[in-house]
Amino acid sequence: MAYVIGKFKMQKLFRWFVIAPLLQSMCIICLSFNRTIGIAIVLLFLLGMFISLFNVPFTTILQKYVPNSYLGRVRGGMIALSTSLSSVCYAFSGIISDKVGIVQAILIYGMLGLIIILGMALLKPFKYTVIDK
Repeated sequence: MAYVIGKFKMQKLFRWFVIAPLLQSMCIICLSFNRTIGIAIVLLFLLGMFISLFNVPFTTILQKYVPNSYLGRVRGGMIALSTSLSSVCYAFSGIISDKVGIVQAILIYGMLGLIIILGMALLKPFKYTVIDK
């Protein structure tokens, strides 16, 4: 799958880079309403696919537009930021789960992700980014 996605032109990769997080958020929201283990397994499988669908274009775009001499620093900085934010969010998800319940916490995180992604799509922070055809 990664090989096939990697062969797309940059414009299509950039579209998948935007679509994949939307699909992830919708999958998480569906998980919050699910009550059966079989459907949960299918949804978790789809969630994993959508994460890959985001990571491949992201890595390809990163490699194309970040100079090789800075690529390690950029990736290292992103991993450090991601790890620190994950730790903070794990603490918050424990508190939120304790206060409102796990189902509602999953729904909150799915909706929050969807709102952020839709907000970014409307604000278009990358509208001046040039993507090769």
